[in-house]
Amino acid sequence: MQTLLHSLSIGLFSSGLLLAISACPAAASETNIAVRVRHAPSLNGHGAIHGSVHQLLGENVTLNGGFLIDGDLLVPGTPAVRTNGQPVLAGIVAGAGSELPGDYRVTLNGNCSLGHILTRSVPVDLPAVALPPAPAGTRRVTINRAGEWIGDPASIYQLTLNASVGQVAVPPGTYGRFIANSGSGFTLGTAGERTGRLPT
Repeated sequence: MQTLLHSLSIGLFSSGLLLAISACPAAASETNIAVRVRHAPSLNGHGAIHGSVHQLLGENVTLNGGFLIDGDLLVPGTPAVRTNGQPVLAGIVAGAGSELPGDYRVTLNGNCSLGHILTRSVPVDLPAVALPPAPAGTRRVTINRAGEWIGDPASIYQLTLNASVGQVAVPPGTYGRFIANSGSGFTLGTAGERTGRLPT
């Protein structure tokens, strides 16, 4: 039987470990997957993922600051759940998969927010994806102010956006590394294009 742990009776030791949980039955859902990753993602600051995140390996995963997942977090096995601060969590759902591994943690810090943590998720195989071509560009470009020009995109290897630059459009192509600091971000691809070509 799958169990929804939605009524939480929480005891917090100095470790912040989530202790006692009262349960009631419910169906676990693995739909609305927006992101599927093999390794634990890094989820920090005031970012957001609209949909659910499916993590395939039993590795420590942490949500920090005000990060939002408006779907669920699906993980394998039965990890410990640790809370620090005032995170928002709708509950914990046990899926139909294996109880192993159980030797890792899901940590919720600050005022992060997500739907449910779905433990014992059923593993899936990721499709084989060919490696992208090596980047041809060699320039390392840093943008310090909104409106600065990145130059010829085909010649860029690394593009860094310092704080408060805003969104910078990056056309399809192969690049080495993108770095965006607070108040900055990348708009990938060409607006209105439906061929699926994005930067790699």
